[in-house]
Amino acid sequence: MPLNLSLNSQIYQWKLKWLWLRHSYSFRWAHKPLCQRFSEDVLTVGHVHLCRSCTFLWLGGFIGLLGCLLVPPLRNDILWISPLSLFATLLLSAPGVYKKWPRWVRDGLRFSLGAALPLWLCLMLMGYYLLGAATVVVGLGVWFLYSQNRKKRKMQACESCPEYGQPQVCSGCTLQASQIRLYETKATQLYLESGQSPFG
Repeated sequence: MPLNLSLNSQIYQWKLKWLWLRHSYSFRWAHKPLCQRFSEDVLTVGHVHLCRSCTFLWLGGFIGLLGCLLVPPLRNDILWISPLSLFATLLLSAPGVYKKWPRWVRDGLRFSLGAALPLWLCLMLMGYYLLGAATVVVGLGVWFLYSQNRKKRKMQACESCPEYGQPQVCSGCTLQASQIRLYETKATQLYLESGQSPFG
């Protein structure tokens, strides 16, 4: 392929990705419909909607990393802090009890789960390889089982909504649908202007 055609194709792909980001950034990290039913689980900053659980997960990871780097007593006691914090978080996050906790407790559990990774890395870097391996194997196994249960509950989350099964787009997905339609219109225009071949 000639160099200029390859470059044009790359530019087109980047423009397409940027176009999608412009039309999806306000909802793409919400991970839930933007309706009253899920309002407790979504943080809104300006016109950007963020998954509350993921926000606290990433915040926990950042604070956990800073703690490992800047707080020597944390490193000194990492032998018991890392596995104990992870297992306590997983125990309190069991599908049967997690949704019964107040929202602020669930925020704390997601924060603690986010901090588990840098704490585990600290454990490994300090040479506790066997305990580190056992911790991650047990932790991933339990989290996998929780995830399977969570998938089933997510599929049923909207079944009791009065808008469920209606032909129109539900109120929780109206913003997403409108932005995706705008993206499709502009992406088509961008494609036509780019001179891209429909056959690649």
